[in-house]
Amino acid sequence: HSSRIWLVASEFEVILTFLVCAIMLYKKRALGHFWIFTKRTSQNGSFVVSN
Repeated sequence: HSSRIWLVASEFEVILTFLVCAIMLYKKRALGHFWIFTKRTSQNGSFVVSN
């Protein structure tokens, strides 16, 4: 039975991690339209840089 408990625990951990990542991405999208990509202006013009 111990191996089955470990299997369930690891599955739950993966699901929890996925949920946390999804919530963080959703909150970032709510804060800024595209928070992952920041627009930087230079002499050549504006270009998109990933954080």
